[in-house]
Amino acid sequence: ATDIHLCCRGQVDIIIQLPKPWDVKVTLHKVTAGEVFGWSALAEPPIYTASATCSETIDEIWIRGADLLNLFQR
Repeated sequence: ATDIHLCCRGQVDIIIQLPKPWDVKVTLHKVTAGEVFGWSALAEPPIYTASATCSETIDEIWIRGADLLNLFQR
């Protein structure tokens, strides 16, 4: 995970894949304007645990997680 995202407009589905025997995708959350996703870029280990799929056109601000962590330290 390298980037954190701020949804400014639109909607993003946060999805996980359930393994066999179900083998289905499940939407855990619908990110809307003002919400952050991809916060795994700020945590150890920096590994995304879900997928993000735009369910409509979005505007977003993305920030490199390492840059944001450096700013926090300052």
